[in-house]
Amino acid sequence: KTVCAERCCCAMSKTVFVTVGTTLFDALVHAVDDLEFHKMLASRGYTELVIQYGRGAVPKLDKAAGSPLHVGAFSLKPTLKEDFKS
Repeated sequence: KTVCAERCCCAMSKTVFVTVGTTLFDALVHAVDDLEFHKMLASRGYTELVIQYGRGAVPKLDKAAGSPLHVGAFSLKPTLKEDFKS
């Protein structure tokens, strides 16, 4: 997996959006950047995980190789309006 900001366009997608804002909350980012967490989300019907990691550490999405989810991540955006509309 690579860090990307593309969103799944499937009408049937079910997304978890994790945001830390501008704070440093690396523990949260690392907790959701984990294959077992991804499997748990998928078992509950989620198809996508988007991580907004702020000014903290970039998620090591390679830890989640083989993830059943479409995983994307980004640092900061001027607005998250479009992300919340989805």
